[in-house]
Amino acid sequence: MDSLQLKTKKLIAADTIAMAVYSVVNGLIGLFLTHVYEVRWVGLTFNQWLGIRLIFNPLKFGGAYFCGQLTNRFRKRLVGNSKSWFWKAIADSLAISAFQLPLYAVSALVMGVSLVKIAIFIGIYLVDNAIFGWTYGWILDWMRLRFAVDGTKSTKSKVESLKLKVATMDEEEVA
Repeated sequence: MDSLQLKTKKLIAADTIAMAVYSVVNGLIGLFLTHVYEVRWVGLTFNQWLGIRLIFNPLKFGGAYFCGQLTNRFRKRLVGNSKSWFWKAIADSLAISAFQLPLYAVSALVMGVSLVKIAIFIGIYLVDNAIFGWTYGWILDWMRLRFAVDGTKSTKSKVESLKLKVATMDEEEVA
């Protein structure tokens, strides 16, 4: 197996696990809330609510690598070479919204939810992703670091660069 195939497999694994961890972390907060505002406030039946999740989650996890690549593109456009945490958080929130909301809308349509209700949910999820979406980016970066990939530049070369900087600093202190 060549290094490009190995890197791609590592990215797919890292991005999928990152999506799973994000879903658990955000799901613990959001599961109760989604049930409240989808079933209680907007009026979905429990079967519609459950059906949406049974359709949406396999699509979400199956496309996790695509979401990671989408995140890279949003970051490149909005953050560029800057180290701005704020713009990175915006990029991560926009990427998770751009990925998840169409999948959610299709899942809801399949379950027979009206377009008006879907529009309400999309608005609620945009707010939810604006508040919590940055955590996806943090988890994605953490998971890619664990798999020694980052989706753009070799993590190994970043580590080597950091070691070189530390060694240079140590030499300057000695001199």
